[in-house]
Amino acid sequence: SSCSPGFESESLVFKVHRDDLHQGKRLGRIIFNACDGRTRTLFQSSDKRFDVNTDGTVTLKRRVTLHEGHKVFSVDAWDSSGKKHTVSVRVERVHHHHEDHH
Repeated sequence: SSCSPGFESESLVFKVHRDDLHQGKRLGRIIFNACDGRTRTLFQSSDKRFDVNTDGTVTLKRRVTLHEGHKVFSVDAWDSSGKKHTVSVRVERVHHHHEDHH
């Protein structure tokens, strides 16, 4: 089959509405296709404060403050042949328009 294993895109952005992210917060889900029908994948985050479940759900292991309004880290996953794939993840604070007082 013509399936090629990998992440659905090479970079992902999770948008949040505040700089202080509490422990246990769920940011979203990373989709990885291992091409072997498995729904669970071993993910490894470069930033230990972010945990990636075997179903791709990204949660916070502890409190994170986005000092610059964003945080970038990478997540690795391995396909069935043992090849490593990496995706760049950006957690970005988005501003509500009604609270823009500069």
